[in-house]
Amino acid sequence: MNPRIRPVLTATLAFLAALFAIWALDRWIVRPAFVEIEQAQAFEDAARARAAIDGELRGLGEELSDWAQWDDAYAFAASRDPAFVASNLGDWRLLEKNSRLNLCFIFARDGQVLYGGGYDAQLGGFLTPAAFAGETPPIWSMLAPRLAREEPYGGVLSTENGLLLLAARPIVTTRGTGVARGMLVFGRFLDDKLLRALGTQTQVTFELLSASDPRLSPLERDYLDTLRTGEAVLRPATDGTLFVYEALAGLDGQALALLRTPIRQEISATAARTSQTLIGSLGLVMLALLLIHTWLRSRAESAVTDRHAAAAGVAALVLLIGLTLTYGLFTEWRERSRQALTRDFPGRSRGKGRTRARVDRKQPRRDRNRSTLLRRRRQRQSSAVQHVCDANAGAAQVSGAGVAPARAARAARRLRGRSPPGPP
Repeated sequence: MNPRIRPVLTATLAFLAALFAIWALDRWIVRPAFVEIEQAQAFEDAARARAAIDGELRGLGEELSDWAQWDDAYAFAASRDPAFVASNLGDWRLLEKNSRLNLCFIFARDGQVLYGGGYDAQLGGFLTPAAFAGETPPIWSMLAPRLAREEPYGGVLSTENGLLLLAARPIVTTRGTGVARGMLVFGRFLDDKLLRALGTQTQVTFELLSASDPRLSPLERDYLDTLRTGEAVLRPATDGTLFVYEALAGLDGQALALLRTPIRQEISATAARTSQTLIGSLGLVMLALLLIHTWLRSRAESAVTDRHAAAAGVAALVLLIGLTLTYGLFTEWRERSRQALTRDFPGRSRGKGRTRARVDRKQPRRDRNRSTLLRRRRQRQSSAVQHVCDANAGAAQVSGAGVAPARAARAARRLRGRSPPGPP
């Protein structure tokens, strides 16, 4: 082999080996570690979102317990005195505002509705879900066994108005004694307002999609049908984006909604920055070692030919370093530009506005300035005409003559440039 080609080939192979080692370290050690952290954080976020929904249901049940374990409610279940309803359930707007209550039903032991009412301002006011309609509502088939055992009951109910948090408690005395005289039911809709409040509380951006939600894709509907309730899994969406999905069970134990929690992008951004820093640091160290090795070897050589060969190797190494750094900088700036464009010009703002901008850029600056001057001149002429007309109209009222209106008309034409000035 040519002695001058050998150092160049050696430097090139050593450089490529160093790049492969750094890439392998990032590909199989650094990034998988961040992926595991990212997925673990996503499962934790999903658990927090589910805990927030369970906590909301638990809070509704605790509030209901204060009503169900109450002597006044116990007396109403026997006497059915309308004064109890008037004093405690007479103002639904106030109940929704203070207690965030959307539904209240009181059942006797035989399933008869002693009182029933529902209200949601966002849904138009008073309402009664189909599960609570009729003399013996369909929901009573689920409540009757719990009342017979005097057990609390609660869960998520799917209605035509959306998902409803439902809590039921037997009606007993304040001391918790006596035979239960009926069942008291509270309901609270899991609407967008409540879900946003839970998201703010948990600092997790999650979505709760019912089976009838149009946002569910066919793939996610399949997840809703096949996933076991209460089990969080990592699955891709239609576009390939990974989410943590969990099927929520209803009162009957069947899946009725899908809890979708995204993976936090901050961890991916941190992983990318860490990988870039690691690759840059290790790359500089290994390149420095290669340069030092080549320089020491060139000094140890005594022949002129060998010195030229060593110089050729150093030149080849420097060229490879320069090309690599150039490509790295180009890739980094291209990614930053893409992110900036995505942030500043979202997809919904593209199209007409961007075409308008291109047209404006093609218009010469001189034409734009000329149109601006003409527009300002017309505005000044209109103001002057209005001023002259107002002044002459006042003069006409004082003198009672018809000369002022004609003078005003001639002044208007003169200012507009439509006719030469006439005699006064």
